[in-house]
Amino acid sequence: MKKQLKDYRYDTILFPTDWRYAAAIIGLKQYFDFLGQEYHDYYEIFTVTEDCNLFEKPEELLGFEGIAYLREDITEENYLLFAEEFFGSDMQHIKVRTKLQKEAFTEDDIREVNGLLTGVEANTILKKIFKGIKFDGTNAEYIVAALENNRFEIIKETFRNKTSMYRNFANINLLFSENNLHCRLVGFNVDKNRKSKSTSYNFDTKTLVTTDCVEFDFIPFGFTKNYDAVMINNNYSIHLLMQTYNKINAVLDNLSERQNIKVTLLKTIADSIDFLKHDVEVIVKARDKEYYESLFIRKSAISAMEKITKKLAGRHKQIGDLKFQYKITDSYWLDVQEEIVDCCLNSLGFEKLIEQLLKIKENNDVNRLYLHGIINILIELDWEWKGEINKMENKKNISEDIKNAKNCAFVVAKSIPENKLSSYRQKLISALVFHDYDRVCEIILQLSGYANVSMPFAYKLFENPEQNKNLAFAFANGLEKYMENKE
Repeated sequence: MKKQLKDYRYDTILFPTDWRYAAAIIGLKQYFDFLGQEYHDYYEIFTVTEDCNLFEKPEELLGFEGIAYLREDITEENYLLFAEEFFGSDMQHIKVRTKLQKEAFTEDDIREVNGLLTGVEANTILKKIFKGIKFDGTNAEYIVAALENNRFEIIKETFRNKTSMYRNFANINLLFSENNLHCRLVGFNVDKNRKSKSTSYNFDTKTLVTTDCVEFDFIPFGFTKNYDAVMINNNYSIHLLMQTYNKINAVLDNLSERQNIKVTLLKTIADSIDFLKHDVEVIVKARDKEYYESLFIRKSAISAMEKITKKLAGRHKQIGDLKFQYKITDSYWLDVQEEIVDCCLNSLGFEKLIEQLLKIKENNDVNRLYLHGIINILIELDWEWKGEINKMENKKNISEDIKNAKNCAFVVAKSIPENKLSSYRQKLISALVFHDYDRVCEIILQLSGYANVSMPFAYKLFENPEQNKNLAFAFANGLEKYMENKE
C-alpha cells in the first residue's frame, strides 16, 4: 500500500502489504542506498515540531512498518544509473568499455568489440548508435565518448528490452509511467483498448479494480538475477524482508545451471536461513513465462528439510549428493531430490519413494550399492518425518529394531542360494508395493524357516504392519549377498 504524508519529513510511505509492494521496497532501499539519499524504513515516522527539537509519531502509522521517502528523490536519470550498477555485468556497453581499457588491442580484441557494438551479440540500441562505425584499434577514445554521450539512452533501452531485466517483469511501454488504469506487471497488465470489459464483472469497466504505482518499476531489483527469478515475501518486518533477500540472493545468484526451483529454494532456506520462523510466500518469475508463480512454503516443511540436512551431515552424504534420476516412462523421470522436497512441502512420508527405489534396484542398469545406501537413508528419515520417534518412550528401541531387521536380512542372504534369494526378494518387494502386508508377513516367515534364522523385529511388524512397514523396507533392502551390514 502507498500512502501520502503531509507535514512530515517525508511525503510518501510504502507498506509491504502484498508481495508487489514488498519487492518494490527491496528495490527502493537499494536505490536510496546506492545514491546515498535519506529514507526511513521503520514505522517511527516523525514530524518536527515548532521548536525543531521534539518529534511525534503520526497515530495512523503506529504499529506498521514501511519505507518513508521523498518522492522527488526518485528520478529517471538516477533510476537508470542504479539499473546500470545493479545489472552491470549484463549491460552490453559496460562490456565494451571494459574491453577498451587496454592500451593495445589484438585482432581478437577488435573482433570482440565490433561484435558487441554491431555484430550478432549487439543489441538494437548499440547497432543504431554505431551504424557504419567500426572499432579499428585506434579509435577507442571515440567509441568510449560515443557510449558516454548516449549513456542514458543505452541504459534505458537495454534495461527495458532485455529479457533478464525489466521485460521479464513488466510491460516495457509503461516504464516511468504514472497513474495507469491497470497494473504494469506482466500477468497483471491489461490491454485497455481490447480487454478491459472482458476482465470486468458483467462487462462493466467500473467494477474492475486494479492497483499500480511508479514504485512498481523497482520490483525487478527485488528478485534474484537467475533464470527463475525469486523473491521471498518475508514481510513480517522490513528488516527481515531485506535479511531474507540478501541471504537468498547470495546463494541463488551463484547457480551456474537451471535447477528445480522448489528443490533449490527449500534446500537454501533450510540450510542458511535460520530466522524464518513462520510460513512464507515465495514469488517466482521465470523468463519463459508471462506470469508470476506463487509458492507457499510452510514452516513444517522448512523444519523437515532442516532436520534432513542436519541428519545427513556427518553421517551420510549431503542431500545435494542424492542426485539419482531414473527414467520410468518417456514423460516421467524419477528424481530423488525433487521427490524428497515434494514430500516435505506436502507433509508426506517417504514410503512411496522407498517402494519405487526398491523396485528400481532390481534392474540391472543401476548402481545397486548406491541405491542401497539411499534407501537406508530414506528409511531412517521416514521415521523422523512422520514423528514416530517422538511418540515413542524409548527412541533407542526404534533404531535397534531397524538395525535388527538389517542384520537378519544379512544373515538370511548368506544362508540361501542367490537364485532363491532373488526370488524371495522380488516377491517381498512386490507385496510391499501392493500393500499386501499379509503376504509380506508370510514371506518373512518362509525366509525365517528356510534359513533357520530368528527374526525378533518381525513381532512388531506382525502386530502392526502398516505402522511398522519401515522394518519390512529395511529387511527387503538388506537381502543382498554383496551387502555387508556395518551399521
